[in-house]
Amino acid sequence: LFGAAFNSQNPGAKLAPFFANTNRNKLTINASDAQVLNYIRDQANAGMAQTFEVLRRRIDKFGVAQPNISLDENKGIITVELAGATDPERVRRFLQSTANLQFWEVYTFADLGQGLQNADKALDTYLFSSTKLQDSASRAADSLKTADTSAGSNPLFRILNPAVPQQNPETGKYYFYPYIGLARIGDTAKVNEYLRLPAVKNNFPANAKFLWGKQDRDETGKLSQVLLLYAIKTIPGKEGAELEGEAIENASQEFDQITNEVNVTMAMTNSGARTWERMTEKNKNKSIAIVLDDIVYSAPNVIDKISGGNSRITMGSGTGANTQLVVEEAQDLANILKAGKLDAPAKIVQEQVVGPTLGQEAVQGGLLSFLISFLVIFVLMIIYYNTAGIVANIALILNLLFTVGILSAMHATLTAAGIAGLVLTIGMAVDTNVIIFE
Repeated sequence: LFGAAFNSQNPGAKLAPFFANTNRNKLTINASDAQVLNYIRDQANAGMAQTFEVLRRRIDKFGVAQPNISLDENKGIITVELAGATDPERVRRFLQSTANLQFWEVYTFADLGQGLQNADKALDTYLFSSTKLQDSASRAADSLKTADTSAGSNPLFRILNPAVPQQNPETGKYYFYPYIGLARIGDTAKVNEYLRLPAVKNNFPANAKFLWGKQDRDETGKLSQVLLLYAIKTIPGKEGAELEGEAIENASQEFDQITNEVNVTMAMTNSGARTWERMTEKNKNKSIAIVLDDIVYSAPNVIDKISGGNSRITMGSGTGANTQLVVEEAQDLANILKAGKLDAPAKIVQEQVVGPTLGQEAVQGGLLSFLISFLVIFVLMIIYYNTAGIVANIALILNLLFTVGILSAMHATLTAAGIAGLVLTIGMAVDTNVIIFE
């Protein structure tokens, strides 16, 4: 389909120039369209297989009984069944996270304070000046101008509260937060629009990239309605970070006994440990942002270089009503990091939640059919074979008790298919007795 669509829109053009530059070891500039399409197909199949394997490892650690995951290679669909899962939103996050973990250096208000002020002034001029240029960028922001014509001055600071440094009264030194500002969740989309405007963007370093922090919970378990805005330092000419998730060898959820905070502790490979030591030594008394899927989970301050390749992500307070929620989030994150990242993102195209009422009705119907079949077989064996039938029925009861006892010891989940299997087992046992009697 891709090849046909490309040829219909670009008659006579070749696919090789679009794919050979980044895949020179597998494709040349002179490769035929058939070779390119075969390469794309192989990459898609490999990505699907890798996604299936990573999801399987994640699900094995999710904590539900007898999870089921299957891959349909022809349709490119992965089917996941999680019996006993009670939080659909948690399952969605768990399955769709690409687990792209990165460690970035950050800009603080000390670095970008003047730039923020200049950006606010430039935005004010851009939105309210009658002489602004009507270029493509300004036309894209017309909707913003319409929404803010009555806002007055300081349009950026009106929705983004800058992280002004705090002065220590004893030492007189200023403490700069690792983030540059905070905004209400409802205003984050508008802040993003403002920061993408050329008139605003030009006031910041070219390698500055703005990311929002994760949504924290308060002591009652409610999600915060305010998000922190971070400015990370990207590396010119490089897409990834200096240290990425491939360096993580193990991850686990732990409690900090001193602060009662819930953490995800990570252990790195030898190569990752060396990079982490070099990175922390370079950023003494500065912060390093720990980013997962473009969301800043933590930005700890580096006091001294860290040897041994250990780091941690602070998930939140482990006290109050939110403890269980924070612990579950930390456990999910640790399991995701251990399972590895997804090269191809997994998107849920269809989902069905079978509630406890529907599930209970199915189980009750199955049990009723099981009891009816059992009683019919029991009575027929006595009527047809007399004393021998009674002996066969005793053996049948023992067979059933042993089967159910073993399943209970294994903590197996009773499903409609499982009940059908029990009925089939009884039928096979009766067949054996009938053959012997005849």
